Amino acid sequence: DSIGMRAGIIPGGLVVLLILFIVIKGLFSGGGNLPLFVSVAQDQHELIHLATNANQQQGITTGDQNFAATAQLSLTSAQAATVKYLVANGKKVDIKLLSLKVSTATDAQLTAAGAATTYDQTFQQIMKAKLATYVSGLQQTYKQTTGKNGRALLNNDYNQAQLLLTQLNAPSQ
Repeated sequence: DSIGMRAGIIPGGLVVLLILFIVIKGLFSGGGNLPLFVSVAQDQHELIHLATNANQQQGITTGDQNFAATAQLSLTSAQAATVKYLVANGKKVDIKLLSLKVSTATDAQLTAAGAATTYDQTFQQIMKAKLATYVSGLQQTYKQTTGKNGRALLNNDYNQAQLLLTQLNAPSQ
């Protein structure tokens, strides 16, 4: 009942409450695997880059134009949600970090395909491969995520990616 003992209990209780708060926040946010979410955002950025460039390409089929426009909008929305999730969990994200997976070799391959009039086929092949990588990254990240918000985000991104694959694989009209 001494004053010194009371003075020690109050700060000790506050420390315990702070630790408890941090643990509970970690359980619900799933922020321990932020590098995987960064990789997902980078994949999204790469796909947005490819779709944006395809939208500017002359002479591509209507099917590929429609796919590129849909992919650009869908992935831009998904990336905005992913970046918002990362920022909410304390991870700073900038355009330089997001651009790390954008490949100049792929851009050169598509430019050469445009000159050789094989852009559509090359674009479809590249997008199928990049979407498959993206879906795999989403699945891996989902398996390692325990927070309900992160899992909901990844599930939504996965469903959108599946729709994009379906559209890309649809027969040309």
